[in-house]
Amino acid sequence: MSEQRVKGLMGKVVFLGSEKSGKTSLYRSIAGLPKETYSPTFNAVLNYDVLTYQNSRVPVNIVDTSGNEIFFPILSHLAQLSNIGVIVGNSENLSTFKNFEIFYSLLSRLDIPNIYLVVNYKDSVKPNVTSSCETFARNKGIGLFYVNMVNDAGINEFRNEILSIIAQNLAIEQETFLSITREPAPIEEESESIESDSDIDPTINTRVVRATRVPATPTKTEEPEEHHSHKKHSHKGNKPSKHQKEEEPEPGCACRI
Repeated sequence: MSEQRVKGLMGKVVFLGSEKSGKTSLYRSIAGLPKETYSPTFNAVLNYDVLTYQNSRVPVNIVDTSGNEIFFPILSHLAQLSNIGVIVGNSENLSTFKNFEIFYSLLSRLDIPNIYLVVNYKDSVKPNVTSSCETFARNKGIGLFYVNMVNDAGINEFRNEILSIIAQNLAIEQETFLSITREPAPIEEESESIESDSDIDPTINTRVVRATRVPATPTKTEEPEEHHSHKKHSHKGNKPSKHQKEEEPEPGCACRI
């Protein structure tokens, strides 16, 4: 993953397990912290770390929960939005295996995409423990790791496994975030081309035509009847009488081309 990462993006891993299963020891081994000086987890501890994976720095929140059953009701809240859920058991204390089903059901209900079963051992893992753990992991379709809290055998393999998943998820989230916030490319506006005089077709007549006024066609008007006592005059041809004025036609407007 690139060093130029989006601020605020980070992975999340939650550790679930019964009391004395070794959750805190597993976390401290992954983070490279000493395991000798720590106290049992009460409620939950949210650990923010920036871990190195393949020359890249991977920011991750690791939630170390308490194994006390009185805190089980809040585990769903602590585990939500995790990239990875880890169920931890201790082969030296088989009572830590009794709640595997509870933890798996909780992680499945939250749709945690990657679930692992990690079994701590001191000297060696007994065959019956190996058989039961492999059966459980195979039936649930989850990953299985064995780690030694004394000499850290298996720690690096498990650490690289979870960091590779987180690095891939962060790379996808970062690309998605940048694609949403990236400014769109400017749209080039097509400018209207202005024709020069050389582009005008000389065969087209571009002469400006002026409008002139022409007289409108005269309209025939009816002559009102005369009620005078003198004789009516007869009209010969188109010559108007003395009492009839020659009407001028109203001017109209027409364009002559």
